[in-house]
Amino acid sequence: MLKHYRRIQSRRKRSYIKAFPRRYLKLLKYLEIARIYVYSSRALEEINMLLQELEPTLVIVDDKLYRQISYSEKYKRREGEAVRKHEEYLKKLADNLANYFRILLKENPRKFNEELKRFKK
Repeated sequence: MLKHYRRIQSRRKRSYIKAFPRRYLKLLKYLEIARIYVYSSRALEEINMLLQELEPTLVIVDDKLYRQISYSEKYKRREGEAVRKHEEYLKKLADNLANYFRILLKENPRKFNEELKRFKK
């Protein structure tokens, strides 16, 4: 159902992104929480506070942000180290979600805010 965005043929990327919201909304019922943040120090603070509040047993973090996320090393994994099947699926979901909003922000900023509200759980 989900493929890594970089592995999709360039001629199919547009249709894949267009279909992503429908696919994501089907998966949303299986997620405890989903958030989109625009990178900033304030966003990092919010993420760290949210993690402390929720105390998840698995946190997969983008390799570039790994050191900036202050959460137990026992439960925190670099994206590159997450290799189990469920971890791979969560990585694909997060990457696709980030790509969808990155493209939306670039091509249709007005729709970006509407979609943020719709996708938030």
